[in-house]
Amino acid sequence: MRLTAWGARRWVKSALEAPTCDLMVIRRRMGIRRWLPSVLPAGLEVTSTTMGGVPCDWLTPRGARTDRAIVYFHGGGYIGGSARSMRALAAWVAAAARTPVCAVEYRLAPEHPFPAAFDDAMAVYGAVLADGIAPARLGLLGDSAGGGLAVAAMLAARDRGIALPAAAALISPWLDLTAAGGSRVANAASDDVLALRHGAILVAAYAGTHDPAHPYLSPLRGDLRGLPPMLVQVSTSEILLDDALGLEVQGRAAGVEVTCDRWAGLPHDWQAAVPFAPEARTAVRALGAFLDARLG
Repeated sequence: MRLTAWGARRWVKSALEAPTCDLMVIRRRMGIRRWLPSVLPAGLEVTSTTMGGVPCDWLTPRGARTDRAIVYFHGGGYIGGSARSMRALAAWVAAAARTPVCAVEYRLAPEHPFPAAFDDAMAVYGAVLADGIAPARLGLLGDSAGGGLAVAAMLAARDRGIALPAAAALISPWLDLTAAGGSRVANAASDDVLALRHGAILVAAYAGTHDPAHPYLSPLRGDLRGLPPMLVQVSTSEILLDDALGLEVQGRAAGVEVTCDRWAGLPHDWQAAVPFAPEARTAVRALGAFLDARLG
């Protein structure tokens, strides 16, 4: 894991801390995982298709229950990342949960600001339901910005009278685009991956002309009542720690079952190092077990 942290600091965080903000450089740096060696579960079936008009990859592990599904939203600050670059993470969660994962290639800012990614998330969610997956057998998975997108999709589904999923598993979710203090400052040096030197630019790239405090942009600013059980994993050394802790506190206050598992001293999105790092394997097994138990 130390090698992963070192590489992240040198490749991703250095771009986020550069004197000037170049979104395309940051995007290229975030996409490096696409070219790194990866090991996928034996017997994994990968099918590229569209759901609701949105490009997706279905990752079906050997022995999966095809009456269930997990919809996965990747991270990348809404301006980078891809389902392809995070395929190993999604595939190993699929194997641990014994459930196919639909990995979503939503549109990215700044070319496609809000509500493009949000609309894509809702389109895929609706298409999976329309395809015959019962809500009680549907889960959401998201890391970083993708975790925020997952919670925003649940808020919107509830607001629109659409059936909610059975559960959601979130990895270091970015839930408040308006936050500036707290762990954003306290963990600025200890976070091996993220930096918000140009945070306002990143937020503006995604939010566009919309208020970043809107609940579909910053779900932590919304009413969480009625949402399904959620498992959150976060490192105590990352700048998004307060988002995870805030979801636990505010979710429980709203009567929502939220479990926040804190891991000490690990880099943001350490789960993406699966299956190479033992910490990643343990975390992914926990995510999969949670979803497996909740999806009926």
